[in-house]
Amino acid sequence: MNKNYDFIIIGQGIAGSVLSWYLLEKKLNFLIINDSTKLSASSTALGVYNPITGKRIAKTWKAKKISTDYSMTIELLMIDRLNQN
Repeated sequence: MNKNYDFIIIGQGIAGSVLSWYLLEKKLNFLIINDSTKLSASSTALGVYNPITGKRIAKTWKAKKISTDYSMTIELLMIDRLNQN
């Protein structure tokens, strides 16, 4: 079976899941390749965003923007989910 995809997403952690949602909204074809048998940070964190990184335990340089974008995306996903019901 030949299938053409606009995108192939490797991994369905937070980033892969959000990207797939955006692509779905744009009506683009995509394939997600994910090995759910392996323990990963994304499956353990359950969608938690942590702006603290590195040895010095400092905020990542775009923490405020990322946090705002993350919050807006979660709200959009919740609205989308409510509209489906």
